[in-house]
Amino acid sequence: MDGRLSFTVPWSFDLGYKSALFETDPVLQLGVSVNILSENQSFRFGVVNLFTIGGNISETPCVDRLFRDFHCGTGLPWVDRPSPSKGDAQIYTFNYRLDF
Repeated sequence: MDGRLSFTVPWSFDLGYKSALFETDPVLQLGVSVNILSENQSFRFGVVNLFTIGGNISETPCVDRLFRDFHCGTGLPWVDRPSPSKGDAQIYTFNYRLDF
């Protein structure tokens, strides 16, 4: 296969969010992809979210009239709240294309 080789860098940037009860820091996510092209076929393989910079999450509990802490979104007791997810799971991709 006598083809062309190229690299791409899939990326995303989020400015974050801040409220009285929830805060996320800005985040930059970078990946890498290798592309091999020939006359009638192409290969692409890579990974998304290879590097994540920033994106820390912090939450503050809501408090009811009896001064009990609970998760504002789910209503669960604060100790049973779901862990916040940064969405930084690495996704591996492989594509093959044949043109005829």
